[in-house]
Amino acid sequence: MFAACATVLTGLHTAFFTLSDTVLIALTGSALASVIGMFLVILNWLYPREKEKSV
Repeated sequence: MFAACATVLTGLHTAFFTLSDTVLIALTGSALASVIGMFLVILNWLYPREKEKSV
C-alpha cells in the first residue's frame, strides 16, 4: 500500500513529495518481491508437496 501511494504521489509531481527514479525502482521491486513471496507461501500451504515414498 505504501509503495502504491508513494508511486502515485511521485507521479502527481507534488511539491512536498518527490523520489528519484532509482528509489522508485527499488521500492517497486521490493514490493513486487514481497507479493510474489506471499503468493508462493500461500500456494505451498494450500497445495503441499507429497513426500516421496522410500522403498
